[in-house]
Amino acid sequence: MITLNEISHNTEYGYIKLNLKEIMFKKNISINQLSKMCDVKYDVVAKYYYNRMQFLSCDIISKFCYVLNCEVSDLVYHTKK
Repeated sequence: MITLNEISHNTEYGYIKLNLKEIMFKKNISINQLSKMCDVKYDVVAKYYYNRMQFLSCDIISKFCYVLNCEVSDLVYHTKK
């Protein structure tokens, strides 16, 4: 039998985070460079870089993965804190 969790008003279900900052650091790529390479506005890339995005765009994540030569699982993770 599969156990499912329900979300109520007080549920601490965690957050989706990105490793974008770490990957960009390792590849020596700035926000400005990634913005130009992906054809995504600087302020949008900065929101992903600083984990301040309101939602994830599959198109933008795909662009990041293509340009940075990484997988979605390298870039996106779930944390309970």
